[in-house]
Amino acid sequence: MFATVIGLVNNSALLLALCLLYDVLAGSADMRGRPMRRLAAGGVVGLVGLAVMLTPWVMADGLIFDTRTVLLSVSGLFFGTLPTLAAMAMCSALRLFQGGQGAWVGVVTILVAGGMGLLCRRLWGGRLERVCFGQLFLFGVAVHIAVVACFRLLLPEGVASAVVRAVWMPMLILYPAVTALVGVILGRRERLSTMARRLAESEARHRGYLSNSPDAVFVMDGDGRLREANPAARELTGRTRGELLEMRLA
Repeated sequence: MFATVIGLVNNSALLLALCLLYDVLAGSADMRGRPMRRLAAGGVVGLVGLAVMLTPWVMADGLIFDTRTVLLSVSGLFFGTLPTLAAMAMCSALRLFQGGQGAWVGVVTILVAGGMGLLCRRLWGGRLERVCFGQLFLFGVAVHIAVVACFRLLLPEGVASAVVRAVWMPMLILYPAVTALVGVILGRRERLSTMARRLAESEARHRGYLSNSPDAVFVMDGDGRLREANPAARELTGRTRGELLEMRLA
């Protein structure tokens, strides 16, 4: 049991490091309505999944364990269908290539984890940026109860009992904690994306008001320098926008 926990802790640490790196590189990019960007995000998530799958804890020949289910469940929750399907396809292909007696069970757990993430994304709707650590932990518990059930039901009887005894504790305690931590990282990204989108929408409404207002509108900063002048202001003064923005009124 101790060797199991150490192996899965190391794999979890790698997953957290890679997710932090992804968060730094991705910033607050908004993927809504951008299929190619969503597909690229799925490719990056898939590469992270491959990285953790290539550093697994090996219980026996063909029986390997890693944190791919954490990654894919959280991907389904935060990134949506296209990125998660791309990542699931990449992880499934590698697991089949690795082979062994647990290969097909491994693919099933990939489908279960990603599918549960997508289901909870639909249930939680647009409230993801407000999901807290405790909710994410319980989500991780539910996902990994389902994963352990797959081991119990789909592996041969003698193997299934040994696997469940070896992994049930880290999978129902460590994995949900890692799920919550990764979810907090991606929740921060979701909040930044929402804030950036709302700011862009507010700016677009502001510019629409300025452009369409029949009244002359001058926008001035604290130093008395003009920062914006709408078409009515330019018509009133007979000056171009560039000329007005060079003026100082105080």
